[in-house]
Amino acid sequence: KADNPQFPGPFIARFSKLHAVFAGVLPDYQYYKYSEALQKKYQTDVIRTGPRELAVFCADAIPLIHGPMSRCRKGPWYNLPSHITAASTHTCRDKQEHKKRRKAWDHALGAKALREYEPRLNRHALALMTRLKEEAQNSSVRVTNWVNFYSFDVMGDIGFSRSFGMLEKGEEDAMITLLHKSLEPMSVFGHIPWALNLVTWTSAGAKPLIEHTN
Repeated sequence: KADNPQFPGPFIARFSKLHAVFAGVLPDYQYYKYSEALQKKYQTDVIRTGPRELAVFCADAIPLIHGPMSRCRKGPWYNLPSHITAASTHTCRDKQEHKKRRKAWDHALGAKALREYEPRLNRHALALMTRLKEEAQNSSVRVTNWVNFYSFDVMGDIGFSRSFGMLEKGEEDAMITLLHKSLEPMSVFGHIPWALNLVTWTSAGAKPLIEHTN
């Protein structure tokens, strides 16, 4: 069990997740660096990061935790406040409800459907290569921006039958900008779900999240 004291980790993690916010999230929102530092410090694959939370650094554990036969349940991070949004398929914590919703995606993610997406992906890939050739005339190119433009244009095209047109415009769509801003409060308050519920009632510190989910 996660509350077993035998698992190593920061002493304060036995009592609160607040340490994770100040030591791991702020100020640069790069919690993964903090997690890597813990793994190097304790030299083990299972580390305590909260009173009832463990970080597992073992590839063999992936099917055991995330596989179809796993007995693990999604943590409270996925329990978004009901007053700002209904649970999506991604955030749904009930396994039976998730299975029911997931069936709706079976046809969209089947082999036949994936083959049908290929012409759309090729069209966006050609647009990406064309823009990169144009940008190559500049002294430097921020490739990560263009790859992000490509990724979201593809997702918009396949998921909503409408590209965001970011490759064409050469800039981020307002909806995607709002999406990224909405993740900032999630980075902080995802570690302390009760605080997420509080700030979304008051909108203090979570205005982009409320706008995005509504």
